[in-house]
Amino acid sequence: MFEMLVGYPPFFSDEPSITCQKILQWRKTLTIPDDAKLSSEATDILKRLLCDADNRLGAGGIHEIKKHPFFKGIDWEKLRTTKSPFIPDVKDDEDCSRFDKFDEEAPFYPPEDSSS
Repeated sequence: MFEMLVGYPPFFSDEPSITCQKILQWRKTLTIPDDAKLSSEATDILKRLLCDADNRLGAGGIHEIKKHPFFKGIDWEKLRTTKSPFIPDVKDDEDCSRFDKFDEEAPFYPPEDSSS
């Protein structure tokens, strides 16, 4: 949810070991950037989901999450039959036009042995 609202993951780093340290030290490293311009409801739900498990929204049941002001106006009973407010224009099954373009990186796994 953080990544969808902010645009990048909450503990991002180019180095996996630093990402791990940020996760382990989340109380010091977790910040919701002001430049994301999130609503107070969005900020609140992120803070209440990214916290200690005992205090986490939903620890007392899914109804806690469903009742949060971030989801105001959602009819949970009709969610599966409600038309989405945004339907992307998709050309075909392989259409990637809605994704950001990045330079291709070499795969992190060993290439297949082509001599076999």
